[in-house]
Amino acid sequence: MVDVIKVFIRTERLADHNGHLCCIVSRMLDIFAAAGHHQYAKGARLYCQLMKQLETLPAYKETFESFTAHGNHVVRYSSHDWSGTWCDICIEQTLMKSAKSEGGLSRGRMRHSDSGHKCWVLTLNHFSNVNQRMEESDSGAQEMTQSMLREQQK
Repeated sequence: MVDVIKVFIRTERLADHNGHLCCIVSRMLDIFAAAGHHQYAKGARLYCQLMKQLETLPAYKETFESFTAHGNHVVRYSSHDWSGTWCDICIEQTLMKSAKSEGGLSRGRMRHSDSGHKCWVLTLNHFSNVNQRMEESDSGAQEMTQSMLREQQK
């Protein structure tokens, strides 16, 4: 089972879509069924069937090409090899980052309020995008400041 997990992690990190599907179909479905995780087995089988249909449907040919040729079925924070990350992990990281930031769910005024929790969850998607854009512009400004300082030192 450890070898199966190692192969699966390798295919994900390298963004190998065909290896990803092959690993699930040929190895992981049996493990899910044997371990009694019938919902995982059912979901993985359905997922593999839908992914195989992408190849044959003309409307999704471009999506299939992007998955197989460019590895766009995983999220990459950089263009380096071995930088592929599972989508659910990226979603969880984004949610946790915004929940634990200043003014978020665990450090803000809404700490003990059910209505505040509901409001925070409903506006999370919008403010997550705003926060990400602000961080990007802030890092760009820092890079520009550092380059200006380097030029002044010359």
